[in-house]
Amino acid sequence: MLPIFILLAGIALGILWDPEWSTPYFDPRATLLALPGLLLFQLAASRLVVLLESRHRAGRPWHEHVAWLLRCSAAYRALALALYASLVWNFNWPWFVSHTLGLGGVPVVGLLALVAPLVLLVLASFAGLNRIESAARGTRLPLGPYLSFQARMGLILPLIPALSVLSLFDVIQAVTPLRRAFAIAPFLSWLLLLGIAVTLVAAAPSFLARVWGAFAMPEGPTLDRLRDLCDAAGVPRPRFLVWPTRGFGHINAAVVGILPRTRVVLFTDEMLARFSPEELAAVLAHELGHIRHRHLQVYFLLALSLAFFVTFADDAFATVASEGARAGVSLVAVALAGGAGFGFLSRRFERQADLFAARTVDATSFVAALEKVAELSGDVRKVWFFTHMSIEERVNHILEAFSRPESAARFERRLRSLVLAGVAFAAVSLGGALIVIARQITRAPVRRAEVLAEEDAHEARRLWSNGDRAAGIERAARAAGRDPGQALLYAEMLFSGDRALEAREPYERARAVYPDGSEERVLIDERLQLIEGMEQRARRRTAEDDKIR
Repeated sequence: MLPIFILLAGIALGILWDPEWSTPYFDPRATLLALPGLLLFQLAASRLVVLLESRHRAGRPWHEHVAWLLRCSAAYRALALALYASLVWNFNWPWFVSHTLGLGGVPVVGLLALVAPLVLLVLASFAGLNRIESAARGTRLPLGPYLSFQARMGLILPLIPALSVLSLFDVIQAVTPLRRAFAIAPFLSWLLLLGIAVTLVAAAPSFLARVWGAFAMPEGPTLDRLRDLCDAAGVPRPRFLVWPTRGFGHINAAVVGILPRTRVVLFTDEMLARFSPEELAAVLAHELGHIRHRHLQVYFLLALSLAFFVTFADDAFATVASEGARAGVSLVAVALAGGAGFGFLSRRFERQADLFAARTVDATSFVAALEKVAELSGDVRKVWFFTHMSIEERVNHILEAFSRPESAARFERRLRSLVLAGVAFAAVSLGGALIVIARQITRAPVRRAEVLAEEDAHEARRLWSNGDRAAGIERAARAAGRDPGQALLYAEMLFSGDRALEAREPYERARAVYPDGSEERVLIDERLQLIEGMEQRARRRTAEDDKIR
């Protein structure tokens, strides 16, 4: 999960960072030199981890060392995100892409250039992890296959969907009718994202199989045993795939797919080679527990509820924060709440799937399979993971459930209540989102006038900056006629275009828009005082001319 989070967080940072936030001392040459420097720093940091690893290993229990090494590896992965943030913040990479390379507003290509350093830093972190794992295992792992495996697991998997979605929105922004429609009715963006999410979930089994290079499990006694277990458990047979790990000893299994017709269960080739058919059946029983308890559906429902809640919250704070600020806060909130909630729920779902497996096959066989997974994964029996409790804790939970059935019943009741609370939250969030959609539909005519006025104002500024002041003033007048919020722009152009006396009326209209104490209100009052002085002088000159006559 961590590599996926790092990549998505980096992409969010890159697209939300406004190039205009560039520091005054920005120098494109510094940005160009910073990128290779940061890549070298990422690679060099792995040598420090290797040095610390050799010192930490001495005299410590292996499980403590493995836990320490996992934490160091996670921190090393996160370093790639920190270095990309430095490139964005300190070296103004978005400005470099937008202005120096001239790719600002260019659909797809500009986006690819924006995230390219992040991809390179993540690849550099994979190369560093190869050095760290090689040192920990005491044998040199081949770099090419290792990079291929890690890229399939933690880079290509999130990168393709994320860039596809962002590229689609880039195209929407480039096509005027579409951009206008989505600006008038912002809920269209959420409906589009909902449709994309449903499509991705439906296509997930095939997509994962293709990215990971999985292939159908060959016919034979092992496959027959797995199919028989599905029938005995009352679960529709999924497709069974072999998950190639390129010889890196990855022991794992996974179920993917909400819909029974497209669902797949994957076993790594290393697990198939090391486990007997009965042991594989015990592992499958755990995955069937996820299916029977509809864990994948619950994850999807809660993800949708977060999206609905963000839709409601974004609309509620529309008048007190800018669009960029709201988007940034929404992404951070979703990442924190979604990440913490997913980890909290995942650890409990894993324990529930363990209980199902121990009841479907006998508990002794399932516990033995868990212990074997721990042993072959590097003696990680006591190591705690974000999505899984330690295997020692899971085994103890199973043994307690069978020795004290009331404990298992209490756990199931609490988890059921937790899921029902999540469903209630989803219902409330959906209701809030529907209220927002209804409000946006009602407000669509007003919003349409505002959007057209914004387009006119943008064109007026362009004409003004190109020296065509008369055309700019004319376009600004049209913008002010559509939206009183643009009256200040029209008034400022008249004032600066030697037509100050004509600016009184638009200034007075703009004055009604901005609250007391705002910068705009102060500016308007100053301008009106100047215009009042001009009018008084004009009246005096007129009176003097009349006397002379």
